[in-house]
Amino acid sequence: MIKPYKLIGFSDRTYYGTTNNDAIEDVYNTFKHAKLSNIMMLDEQASSKKLQQLVTSQDSLTLLFPDEVSLSIFQSILPTTNKKVPGINFTRMTIALDEAKENKVDVYLASETTKDLYKAKIRLDDAKQYIKHQLKEIDQYDRYEKYVTTKNRSIYVPENNPSIATQQYFSRNVSGKVDDFKNALFTNPKIVKLSQNRQSNVDKYSDDRSVMTVFKNFYTLSFSNMLGEEETRISKSHLMANTIGFINEHGGYTNDYRYKSVDYVNQKVAYQLFMSGLPVEPANKAMMTEIDVKWESGKVSTYTRPYYELENIPTDEEKNSVKLQTAPAILQALESQNPKVTIVDLRLGYRMTSEERGTSAVVFTLTPNWYYKVKEEWIEVPTSISTVGGAASGLE
Repeated sequence: MIKPYKLIGFSDRTYYGTTNNDAIEDVYNTFKHAKLSNIMMLDEQASSKKLQQLVTSQDSLTLLFPDEVSLSIFQSILPTTNKKVPGINFTRMTIALDEAKENKVDVYLASETTKDLYKAKIRLDDAKQYIKHQLKEIDQYDRYEKYVTTKNRSIYVPENNPSIATQQYFSRNVSGKVDDFKNALFTNPKIVKLSQNRQSNVDKYSDDRSVMTVFKNFYTLSFSNMLGEEETRISKSHLMANTIGFINEHGGYTNDYRYKSVDYVNQKVAYQLFMSGLPVEPANKAMMTEIDVKWESGKVSTYTRPYYELENIPTDEEKNSVKLQTAPAILQALESQNPKVTIVDLRLGYRMTSEERGTSAVVFTLTPNWYYKVKEEWIEVPTSISTVGGAASGLE
């Protein structure tokens, strides 16, 4: 569930990149047979320039994460020789693909939030073969380029016009999924009472300590617990671990939900829906494509999420393909429209709309588009700009 949203390779003075899930799994499968050791702090205030140099000073592979990841949580993917590694958080991991020594390769862990930079070693059974394999795989990625924004920030984006198919997904027995969550979340489902507001199409399930509100128009539910006033804060690593455990307990990862963000101050963790390797954003903000968990007093206070489960409908991808503008063209249009806005990142994603079919089935349509990030928010690029043949300017 804790996966990078983008892989950036650098080899022979060329940038490569991918969001392909198979490529991510290939790297993760290597981690399962590796050991991380010799962790040391390199810099407590690493500049953006220094982080950029890590990517381009040698052949390398960089994993970019959507928010800070705690190394203690990542140990489930990449074990370390230390039992516990407290206090290390990172947003990117750069693996050096130069000559291995004693079957070890260098790895750099950097946080764009705290500016902390660590160096460590990954021990592999055959590091030279690993390097050879990764350099071959990088060559299969798409060509990327580095775009420097007006705020002097480097963004890695595809070089060519992406062409991605619109997809459709079917969700059967949507109303029945509500009962599944009711039975899983309430301590004693038999005593739960139901009240319905037919005008707003909102149902409320409750017992003496919990309430589950179901927004039927948007296939979303919010489960809340009434807690005491005890102030108990959970550390960042335990916050993530507890959230993973809570969602796993009731099979809550109903589709490919990937780690999106952690907010230690407000004790929140969020997961984003991904389909075909790309993040999904709702066309209507009242609909959700996220799982959000908020903790208070060491317990879940609010749990908000979709209750649909998507099943693929086979379609003719070639016929449904959408050709999008190049990333540099999008960025230039955004910056010319509003040069004062700091664009943090740009990525491809899907815009999700829905249509009811019958009494209990829904068809969800996912249309490819560009999304740009300002502060912590991903914003949809208007289709008149993002698609080939659309206007070159005129952002809304």
